[in-house]
Amino acid sequence: MRLNAGPARRGCKGTAMNKLIPLLSGLAAAAFALNAQASLIQVTSTSILNVEKNPGNLSFSQFDAGLGTLKSVEIDLFNTLSGDLYIENKGSSTNSFTVSATGTLTLLNSGGNLAVTGTGSKSFLLPSYDGQPDYGGTSGMHYVLDPWTISKAATYTTGLDAFIGTGSYLAAVSGLSTQSLSGSGNNKYTTKLNMDSYARVTYTYEAAAAVPEPESGIMVLTGLGLMGWALRRKPVAPRRTNKP
Repeated sequence: MRLNAGPARRGCKGTAMNKLIPLLSGLAAAAFALNAQASLIQVTSTSILNVEKNPGNLSFSQFDAGLGTLKSVEIDLFNTLSGDLYIENKGSSTNSFTVSATGTLTLLNSGGNLAVTGTGSKSFLLPSYDGQPDYGGTSGMHYVLDPWTISKAATYTTGLDAFIGTGSYLAAVSGLSTQSLSGSGNNKYTTKLNMDSYARVTYTYEAAAAVPEPESGIMVLTGLGLMGWALRRKPVAPRRTNKP
């Protein structure tokens, strides 16, 4: 009678190895995946006051290519409106009117145009004409619009090269206002609308590949230690065979 334990030991080690290899592969993949997560940077542009009378460029910092690969650019355009509405009832009887002023800002950029529109309005019930076309007295009214802000965002995934650099990106912005009146009777009206603008820009990018962090190496080493421990944790009892 003799011991025949060799094949059993090799079989055990092979099975343990086969089970641990996928685990180690997963640990290594996770370690390197940590370096490919999407990141965000947000910047705010300069401002332009009274854009309709002072069209110009909004300026904001470009994306630094050293940080990684730029994937998309989101531009959020803000339009802060304020103004005045004037109305005079020149009719011989009381009449109702609604005066509206609309302002649109348009931003031109390499990804495409972006426009944001705001409207302010006020309804008036005015007595018959008092003989004075002054937007005052009993038949006229001057109404001040409280400032309000609206915004619109757009995301661009093409034409991104112009956003990349170490300087500033210039985006042309212009404004256009219109006025309208609804109601009946003889009247005189006008509006004054002011639009101020700025933009908030969000860069989404994939961080540049880097050497795995120390923690990542520790994960892999831990996996190797687990493998060694598993292979040594329990010797396999030898099988007894009878030999004639």
